[in-house]
Amino acid sequence: MESTAAVYKRQGAKGKLTLGATLDVAEAALLHAASLQALQDAKAETVTVDASKLEALDLSSIQILMALRNAVSAENREFVTTGLSPTLRNSLDSVGISLD
Repeated sequence: MESTAAVYKRQGAKGKLTLGATLDVAEAALLHAASLQALQDAKAETVTVDASKLEALDLSSIQILMALRNAVSAENREFVTTGLSPTLRNSLDSVGISLD
């Protein structure tokens, strides 16, 4: 059964991590596994996080996504976040967190 918390797929050189509606501590292991899949996929020159369905996330999920961003960037690959709602983006910005 495929997780709805986070699903990673690649087409050509573009990897895509699609996030579910809620990412909390209960979903952290699934997000971590999908993030590792994205990180270990050397054929993905770009890793895009699709947050268009995301409505809520907690600190554990933010930490995993930030670690993925940092690791992908350290490998000189591109990390992109799309679909993050203005409300979530403003909340993250207000505490100095960027997922871009």
